[in-house]
Amino acid sequence: MNRRRLLSIVLKELRQLRRDKRTLRLFLIAPVIQLTFFGYAISTDLKGVKLGVVIEDPSPEARRLVDAIVATRAFDLIPTASARPDDLRPWLDTGAAQIALHIPPGFARALARGQAPVVQVLSDGSDSNTATLAFQYLSGAARVWASRERQDYLRRHPSQAVRFARVPQVNLEPRFWYNPDLKSVDFQIPGVLALILLALGASQTSLMVVRERELGTLEQLSVTPIHAWELLVGKTIPMAGAGLVMTLLITVVAYVWFHVPLRGSIPFLLIAATLYLLNTLGIGLLISVISRTQLQAQITTSFLMTPLIMLSGFLFPIANMPQWAQWLTVILPTRYYMEVVRGVFLKGQGAAELWPQAVVLAILGVLLYLGGILSFRKRVD
Repeated sequence: MNRRRLLSIVLKELRQLRRDKRTLRLFLIAPVIQLTFFGYAISTDLKGVKLGVVIEDPSPEARRLVDAIVATRAFDLIPTASARPDDLRPWLDTGAAQIALHIPPGFARALARGQAPVVQVLSDGSDSNTATLAFQYLSGAARVWASRERQDYLRRHPSQAVRFARVPQVNLEPRFWYNPDLKSVDFQIPGVLALILLALGASQTSLMVVRERELGTLEQLSVTPIHAWELLVGKTIPMAGAGLVMTLLITVVAYVWFHVPLRGSIPFLLIAATLYLLNTLGIGLLISVISRTQLQAQITTSFLMTPLIMLSGFLFPIANMPQWAQWLTVILPTRYYMEVVRGVFLKGQGAAELWPQAVVLAILGVLLYLGGILSFRKRVD
């Protein structure tokens, strides 16, 4: 290995990057936009769901149930003065309400007798995700309210304790580890790190060789004493350095600005980022070698980015995917790095727990990177 030749390629790439103002701005601005977008605009927390209520039992208990549901701050109660059961369907048809609650007559009497009154819930299922979450929030608030009402009733009527004791009761006390408040931003932001490094490594590296080919400088480089692998390694070292700097920057922003907990090992996070960058740079090299124009490289990169993101577990659990898709994720580096960043940030994991993912990243990275180098060598020769 000729260190002088390799260093010359690295310095040449750094000077070219400094002169390329558009790419430099992309490095600096794109991560900020992505962090802001995923941190604020995309959230799985339920907020502002329009709730319609029809109360046919004018009792304090019915009103307290509605107040308990609204107190979750997940629902916005629409004006329902003088509402009737016939209003339920028009609310959902017109979109005035996304979920509706019908409290029937005799609601309070059934509670007083120790019975479980039936309350009808109608939901707009056209948005299945919102409908499912809204029902979970609503039913959870109703269970908490019912348990509190029962305890209050027994305090006011201690003589009824024997009768109520005959009714089996199970009180669930949930405790959520690693993300106690179930904040979606704590789950999303670490995953954004994997997406940014993927975009930085694959999309930018995919243009390196094909840009040289379009400019006509690839032929000049191929007749110099520089070996093919020295050329590619020299071109990718600045990208790898930029990726590590980006990792540190996103980690600081996630911890300081978005208050995402960082419980694990930072050195291991950087080691895993280096292995992951080896994968993304290898993907970019392969695309750059097989492409003849920059447009072709960009289209190929966009085509590959979709499965790399969608099958990574960033938005959808891998266990919920079809079996063929789960098998496909085994060869995707984004899956393993997603597990690493979320394990380090949220669970406080390190090398002792995440070494299998690191080993797979290393194997995939070496295969992809060597594949790009070998393919390029054949084309240059």
